Amino acid sequence: MGLPHFPKLGVPSALQAVRLAIAWCMAATASVCLCESLPQPLSTENDFIDGLIERRLFPLAILACEERLSREDLSALDRAESTVDLSRSYAAWALQSGARRRTRHWKQAEAVLQEWSDQYPKSGLTPLVTRQSIQIALARGKFSRQMSHVALQSQSNHNQGIAELKRCIDLAKDGLVKVKENLPSLAPSSTQKNHLGEESLRLLQDDFQKSEAVAWIELALCYQEGSPDRIHAVQQAEQLLKPLAAQENPIDWDSRVAHLTCLRLTGDKKLFEKAVDLLKQSNPPVDVRGELRCQLAKQLIADEQYMDALELLNRPINCNQQVEAELDFIELKLLLATAVTASGPEANEWNRRAVHQLELIESLHDPYWSLRARILLGKSIATGDAKEVSLLIRAAEGLYQSGQVEDAVASYDRAENMAATDGDALLAFTIGRTAAAIESKQKNYREASRRFLRLADTYPQNEAASQIHLLGIYNLAQAMRAGATSKDNETAENEEYRTLLEQHLNRWPSGATSNRARLWLGRLFAIEGKVGAASDLFFAISPESPVYAAAVDAAVPCCEQQCRAAFSQFSSGQCDTDRFIQSVEAILATIVPPAKQLLDQNHALAPKVAAHTAQLQMRYLGGEYTSALNLIDRALQLLGPSSEREKKQLDQLQIEALLGSGDVAKAHQQIARFDGSWVDLIFGLHQVTDGVRLLSRETGINRHEAASLKLAAFAGLKKSAQKVDEKDRIALRLIEANALWLSGKETDSLTILRTLSEAHPNNGRVQRRYAELLLQQPDDESLQMSLKKYREIVRRSPPQTTAWFSAKYGQATAQLKLGNATKAAQMVQMLQVLHPELGGTELRNRFEKLLTECNEKIANP
Repeated sequence: MGLPHFPKLGVPSALQAVRLAIAWCMAATASVCLCESLPQPLSTENDFIDGLIERRLFPLAILACEERLSREDLSALDRAESTVDLSRSYAAWALQSGARRRTRHWKQAEAVLQEWSDQYPKSGLTPLVTRQSIQIALARGKFSRQMSHVALQSQSNHNQGIAELKRCIDLAKDGLVKVKENLPSLAPSSTQKNHLGEESLRLLQDDFQKSEAVAWIELALCYQEGSPDRIHAVQQAEQLLKPLAAQENPIDWDSRVAHLTCLRLTGDKKLFEKAVDLLKQSNPPVDVRGELRCQLAKQLIADEQYMDALELLNRPINCNQQVEAELDFIELKLLLATAVTASGPEANEWNRRAVHQLELIESLHDPYWSLRARILLGKSIATGDAKEVSLLIRAAEGLYQSGQVEDAVASYDRAENMAATDGDALLAFTIGRTAAAIESKQKNYREASRRFLRLADTYPQNEAASQIHLLGIYNLAQAMRAGATSKDNETAENEEYRTLLEQHLNRWPSGATSNRARLWLGRLFAIEGKVGAASDLFFAISPESPVYAAAVDAAVPCCEQQCRAAFSQFSSGQCDTDRFIQSVEAILATIVPPAKQLLDQNHALAPKVAAHTAQLQMRYLGGEYTSALNLIDRALQLLGPSSEREKKQLDQLQIEALLGSGDVAKAHQQIARFDGSWVDLIFGLHQVTDGVRLLSRETGINRHEAASLKLAAFAGLKKSAQKVDEKDRIALRLIEANALWLSGKETDSLTILRTLSEAHPNNGRVQRRYAELLLQQPDDESLQMSLKKYREIVRRSPPQTTAWFSAKYGQATAQLKLGNATKAAQMVQMLQVLHPELGGTELRNRFEKLLTECNEKIANP
């Protein structure tokens, strides 16, 4: 059964009718043709589209049709024919495409017809479009039927084929009824531009009848031989074809060939042979003689007369490409059928000849035939009794290339077992790896993982065993990432993943794959919060490893978490300043050298790693600004023009480092050119002057100069269009108020804080800062307001917390400045009696110093 093309139909003149009646005969396809040809104009444009489709230049054919349809001066007939041409192009492309694209192109072929029908619902040219819809349904049904006969997993193709063929029959019947209804109303000389003439409608009538008959034949082939469904379908086809074939029209060979198919399917050999002889005596064209040879060969194969069939197929004949492809495909079926009846070396020899025949089809014919041939050979050898591993491998390759993935993997499994039985461990390993790779490519990650791990355990001496084991782990990770699992399953999968990585490192501690396993296990530990163990794995990776840079990059956030944990211990009083500094220095000593090494290697990740490392140095060690600035400057030199994001981050860090190292003038110069995130820069500058590092080491930063730099950043923020998140707005205003205060603009600072205080009465940070600045004012009014604020803070703060003790200290200080030294002293003394710890060492020292000042004031009023 040949590859269908999708022909056109036009409204012919008398001369065109004669010319295209001849073309109709010449265009008959193999065995059961699709009755494609009806009279049509042979314009240069139409020939051009046909040539593109014939040469499989489908995108160009589609483009040509779309350009023609875009013309506003196109007649109704030309528009209908161009729509059909566009649909034909998509449909032809579908037959030559893989499974995914095939489905898409079928839908596109039908969509353009539906769009035309929606736009012209009552057009007299509708039969043209209906005919193309019939051809698409017929082609889809035939293709699915063919796939169901050769594929191992065939039920879905079988069901789809039956559904499409039944749809084709319904469309053809409906089209035939409408044509018959319109014929009596038309005069023989009808020339309406928007309607088909009587001659064209009569040709369509025959065409619809033939299409329905061919669909019945294809439907018959979907059913078992001798079944009632098959017998009924053949009878329906014969009933439609018999009157057409009996006319013995010298140009209508396709009806007679289709009728011949019916006779063959009924099993009446004598009647079939008589019909063949009659057709031969009619001196048919060479292509029709080729189709007759196809029919005879099929009959001989059905009778198991394989040698006679082979002799018939090998007789030279010069027919068209489609008939030659059909003959070559039948020969492949013949060779495979002969192999099934043979045994031992003889069967292998026939299978080898079949492989050569497949290679011939792949080299001479289009993808449609290659697809069918690969699946056919793969199914035959995979389900047969082949004894050669090479044949099974070729069968598996053919199945995979044609999209029959499950069947291909099954054939590879059989080939692997056969190779292992033969003692060829290397070949068995290679075959098993191929099957596992296919499962991975199909995103069957769990199955792929199982296969890779099994291979590594079965063939531990293979030099690629460690790589295969690592692939098993990788596919397990992909399965975990892709699958939606419960919390319990997720925990179990993580445990399995960790165990496999640990096993890998135990089996191959210094192999080519060990560093990658360390990287993956380190990442898992980092996710689980085991940052110390993760860092140890990352830094154990060799600098010569391809994953070294990724390991360093992954180590940076681990180091940051370790620094943060050290500071948490320090701030909670679990360690002193010296121990905190020693801890941070030890952590940074592990990351700084790798960051410099990546810079030396000009690695693409070097700027990112250097930026994060410098940030850690500045955040946690105030004396490391010079070292951090060196990293930043080197990283900036490595950046390319496409690294805009990294450049902005490094520019920001550079300004911070310049401030920390005391080069405020250069920092101002850099701010003038800054175009990154002003909000991040302001917070970064605030970290330099008021952040974590001040608690660990003195920096010597001039806070007044730093304030001027912050105000310059605020000026940049106000000029820019950068949006500020609501959560950052209060913090930014507090920083601005503090910078204004240090710059001597006390009134502006207090204005900001008063506004914030009124707008956020429950914000402790705002209220405390406002009270602190009020406390530094010389006038009694400000001091009274400060005292009031501190009382509110005390009332709202949890007792005996740092905030509560700080507010108590503020209250006492305000009383002292207001001249109430005795009252201030009494407050401090009461706190000493009730809470001797006074909120910790720092606050206790401050309270004691304040009490001394109060006593001096009392003694010397």
